[in-house]
Amino acid sequence: MSDTTPDTDLRTRPRRAGNARTLLMVAGPFLAAGIALAAIGDAEIGRWLVVAGAVGLLLGLHRYGRLGADPPIDFGTDPSA
Repeated sequence: MSDTTPDTDLRTRPRRAGNARTLLMVAGPFLAAGIALAAIGDAEIGRWLVVAGAVGLLLGLHRYGRLGADPPIDFGTDPSA
């Protein structure tokens, strides 16, 4: 019997993991740029970049965590044989 729930469906897992990674890679620089802008004096724009980056990081981590555990690795040999 095959488990085809959305979290373990191997056909959609790489695409969904890529979306989560992309969101994390985009949100991180937004957060860093917002902190830098707020530190050098342009606090209004920096504030919104920090909020956007933090929300993006939280959503990305949530999506990445919802993917579940990776399937076990099958090496094809039994060491006790």
